[in-house]
Amino acid sequence: MRLATRVASWIALGGAVLLLAFAPLTPPTLLVGDAGWAILGVIAAVWVVMALLIRRKDAPTVGESVGALAGGIVSIGLIGLLSGPAAAALELAIALGLMAAIILPPRVAAGVVALGLVALGLPLVHDGSAEAIAVALGRAALLCGLSAASVTWTARVVQLRTELADQRAQADRLARVDVLTGLGNRRALDEAVRAEREVTRRTRRPLSALVLDLDDFKDINDSAGHHEGDRLLKEVASVMRAQLRRPDRCFRWGGDEFVALMPDTPIVHAERAAVRVVEALREHSQRPDGAPLAITVGCAELRPDESGEELLSRADAALFDAKGSRNRVALADPLA
Repeated sequence: MRLATRVASWIALGGAVLLLAFAPLTPPTLLVGDAGWAILGVIAAVWVVMALLIRRKDAPTVGESVGALAGGIVSIGLIGLLSGPAAAALELAIALGLMAAIILPPRVAAGVVALGLVALGLPLVHDGSAEAIAVALGRAALLCGLSAASVTWTARVVQLRTELADQRAQADRLARVDVLTGLGNRRALDEAVRAEREVTRRTRRPLSALVLDLDDFKDINDSAGHHEGDRLLKEVASVMRAQLRRPDRCFRWGGDEFVALMPDTPIVHAERAAVRVVEALREHSQRPDGAPLAITVGCAELRPDESGEELLSRADAALFDAKGSRNRVALADPLA
């Protein structure tokens, strides 16, 4: 639309120059005599003003575009009545119709093009000869052909841009998703923790974080292989989604560490949620050797003066301190 705006301004300005330059060759006196010169001057002045107004806008609305294009075509039809079929300005109707086909919705563009066809036919009231009719038909065919091609091209461009936007959105989503578990990845976590920190700062509502780590995960990988390790990671992700609330956001932090951000949740309630996750995994998930799957969880609640990254660090530190005690949920010291 910005490019079309610049082109339209040059068409309007060039059209005004064209009217005045070629007027002596086809005098606008057929309909109202010498008064046609004054009408022609007014039309040229309006086009210059229109060009200046268009250049001041970044992107006109559809209504403004329709008004400008339709007004330009009506004035060209009037010039045709004043000057006859030989008026050089009639070619500008083709340019304006083409512009309408490029920038307007197809149905609206069809109306503007139809108006252009009427404008091209108006001069025939003065000269209905076969030569004049042939010239008018040639102009009409050119207008219809170029407009149809432009509508098709524009529709294809819009389709390609839409597909590209969808592909970019899909790629952006995939860039924030851990392929194995379907949870958010480290990049998504970094963005989410900053966003949640800002929301908490404004609303002063609690924000808690859980950091989960599978016990003896390296031994499982070494003894049973990475396939079994991947299975357990998927099970942890599934249990987290099932046991935590819908507003809680789950992420795979890396390796066998997971994070849950829990907005509007004090640490007491976060601890209860962590216990549910631990118990669900102990009851329903088994290691390759048949033993229940065990995890350790660190919990922390955001302090008023700390960042989201510091929140995760305190939860991770609580988890680290609790390592060695299977299926333990450890709380970070809020004053630490």
